[in-house]
Amino acid sequence: FNYLLRSEGGKGDTINRMPELYKLFDELSTLPRVQICAQLAPTLVDLTLKTALLHQDVHLLAQILPLLWERISQLFNVSSFQKDVRRVLADHLLTFFKVHPQFLMDNMADIVEFLSALRNISRAGEVFFSHLIWVVGEYSSATHDSRITIDTINKLHDVLESMAYEAISAFQSSASKPVASARLLCVLMTALAKIASRSQDLIPRVLLCLTKIVKQYAESQANQDNRQLMVSRANELVNLLKMPSVAATVLNPPLRSEDGRLHSDPISSIGLLLQGTDISVQ
Repeated sequence: FNYLLRSEGGKGDTINRMPELYKLFDELSTLPRVQICAQLAPTLVDLTLKTALLHQDVHLLAQILPLLWERISQLFNVSSFQKDVRRVLADHLLTFFKVHPQFLMDNMADIVEFLSALRNISRAGEVFFSHLIWVVGEYSSATHDSRITIDTINKLHDVLESMAYEAISAFQSSASKPVASARLLCVLMTALAKIASRSQDLIPRVLLCLTKIVKQYAESQANQDNRQLMVSRANELVNLLKMPSVAATVLNPPLRSEDGRLHSDPISSIGLLLQGTDISVQ
């Protein structure tokens, strides 16, 4: 109780026994005052993060960012509150890395640890988890941070590959809802393909992994639309990776110019490029 009644809060001062503390207050979760606070808190969190991101103080953001994956799995047991806060944190997570892609290397150990546990999908929410996977796939490039080396890329690949095989294993042994949805697996496959396009030695392993994911999902009782989505995305990525130079261009577009605009050619089409790649491979 001294922790709750402290006069001034700090950054990252979460106590280790938060779940035990929540159990003491579990019966209070339905009280009107608690429900009102649960409705207001996500808005306050959103405004706080928007203000911090508006000033783009990298030092301040570096202190706040680790709290996102630390706090998101330690929310009070009010379902609407958990849903709203997870949505807010997931949305702002992408902005943090867009402002400063170097946060990936700065928080490498924490990110690897977080992604290495599939249970964090349910604890933190699928959207937050898939956004973090996207961040790894998007910013694990020397273009964004000169500290990123081939060893770094290989390490991140191993984490995502292990996650993919663990998801497949959990999918095979579960008769109920799968651990990872089709959307999350599509994000995961794309991240793996992006990483492989930056280290061609990884391409054979990624191709094998994509093939196994799709085979398992195609033989499942999953929704037909989800199966088609998975197969379509996997085939696109497989065809790209079979042509490494094309994959490096398509999966690693150039950084935006300072004015925030890129050259746009209305005649060009990635879809057309993928079809041409498919025909060439066949």
